[in-house]
Amino acid sequence: MKILKSAVGMIFGLLVIGAGYANAASAPTEVFYGTPLIDGKKDALYEAMEMLETKNVIAGSTTDNPSSAKVWLSWDNSGLYVYAEVNETTPANEAKEEYKQDSIEIFTDEDNKKLTVVDTNDTQYRVTSLGSRTLGNAASSSFKSAVSSTENGYNVEVMLPWLEILPTEGTVIGFDILVNDALGAVRQGMRAWSTKDNTNYISTKNYGEIKLMLGDGYVPWNGTDPLRVSINGYKLDCGETDPVVINGRTLVPMRTIFEALNCGVAYDETENTVYAIGNGKLIKIVIDSDTVYVNGEMQKLDVKATTINSRTVVPIRFIAETLDAKVEYNETQGVVFISKA
Repeated sequence: MKILKSAVGMIFGLLVIGAGYANAASAPTEVFYGTPLIDGKKDALYEAMEMLETKNVIAGSTTDNPSSAKVWLSWDNSGLYVYAEVNETTPANEAKEEYKQDSIEIFTDEDNKKLTVVDTNDTQYRVTSLGSRTLGNAASSSFKSAVSSTENGYNVEVMLPWLEILPTEGTVIGFDILVNDALGAVRQGMRAWSTKDNTNYISTKNYGEIKLMLGDGYVPWNGTDPLRVSINGYKLDCGETDPVVINGRTLVPMRTIFEALNCGVAYDETENTVYAIGNGKLIKIVIDSDTVYVNGEMQKLDVKATTINSRTVVPIRFIAETLDAKVEYNETQGVVFISKA
């Protein structure tokens, strides 16, 4: 019995070690901050990251040798940049459907949920070797692209706008890229970086992972550009009224922050007062006053709630912490991080 237990223990230990190696092998690929010119040419800044390759044959066969791509990425506050050099030996764009033409497809899962269905921040972008573009899932039509021909095929460069997340150092997103290889009017093969089946357009479970890093090319926040606000990794959309700093305190539009923290909110024009309720708290804020009431108890604000561009703005730290959220400020990136269970 002792021998059996020892054997089981050894096997379990090997499985754990093996799992550790598997996790290490699938660690996110680091992508560094930088803003390239979208011209279908390789910027030097791409060299900061490890090259990706589309090695997985998911349609056709290895003997057919479907077209493949070498891929580099970068990112900035506006979007994700992808540059792909495609090796193409049988140029073909006769098919009516773009996915049957020589093309690349890029997939992103901004919150990296690895779901068997797609959601509101999962995207599919397709660019053919002739520059034709198609979209899938939540992809943005404002994405930028450029294509250039080469002796061995074609290059594609794109900028994919961020949809819902607020990208910062350490953000991990789901990512994949595949190459469609056409022959005449049919698709003869497909190669991908991460997935090993053709389900990326309906599921994010097989996407690989990339990790956003600042790197040597990052320029710290200059103190004059608007602050950004992240709530559990998602961007707080303040519309046309950017966060403003008054007396060292950050103020944001009151309805935006309250609703983001799952509070009901109302404005009483006759009292010039904001009421918000949520998380067991009733908050009453008098505009242009440093007085606030939380469940009937009067408190004082470091900076008054006020009106900017016809919108009421309130101090974000006081509101978040009153609603039991944690607040951190990163001066290097110009980001206020709010985390709430």
